[in-house]
Amino acid sequence: MSNTSSPPQPNGMNQNSPWTSTQNHMLLRLRDKDKASWSDIAATMGRSVTACQGHYSGLHQAQEGSMVDWTAPLDHYIIEGRRRCLSTAAIANEMSLTTHAVQDRWYALIRQQRVPEDVLALSRRKEEVVWTEEEDRQVMILWLKGRNDDEIVKLIKFKNKSDDDVRHRRIRLVNDPSPLYIKMLGVSREKTKVKNGLEKALGKNKYDWM
Repeated sequence: MSNTSSPPQPNGMNQNSPWTSTQNHMLLRLRDKDKASWSDIAATMGRSVTACQGHYSGLHQAQEGSMVDWTAPLDHYIIEGRRRCLSTAAIANEMSLTTHAVQDRWYALIRQQRVPEDVLALSRRKEEVVWTEEEDRQVMILWLKGRNDDEIVKLIKFKNKSDDDVRHRRIRLVNDPSPLYIKMLGVSREKTKVKNGLEKALGKNKYDWM
């Protein structure tokens, strides 16, 4: 009788399992140091090319924020920049930081309830943008292909939506997480927790994965 059971995944990994610190390190080493192709990386990791590309992009964006020593004056500058109705890209330019780092810090400040209510009110009015499922899908397709936010806003343009609107929407879709993002990852909500920021993206405290 032939054996019809599925072959084991490489390195004992499961296609739908959460990423571990060891796997994060392996993914970065394979792509950044070994310059391996995405198909080879996917085979080694036991995951799809799309999953590897999307997770790799998330890891690099999380690293950008981890390299900044977030002090009270820097946090204050971000909050005051939002009070001036500046986009995170404009604030990042003034602070000589990357847009991704400032975006992640802004949402961290919101989660920590450190943003004054009047600034949150300004942000809510700005974020009252209606998104269709097809628009969300277009954003997520590019994100899961490994495109960063700057590339996404160059590749797609939506009526009545600014580049910063698109950046905010991508972050919201990934960080919530949205049902669409879970569905496009091809995993169930019960089995997967989509994580935010460096600590959650890497599954470790700051720098522990390195």
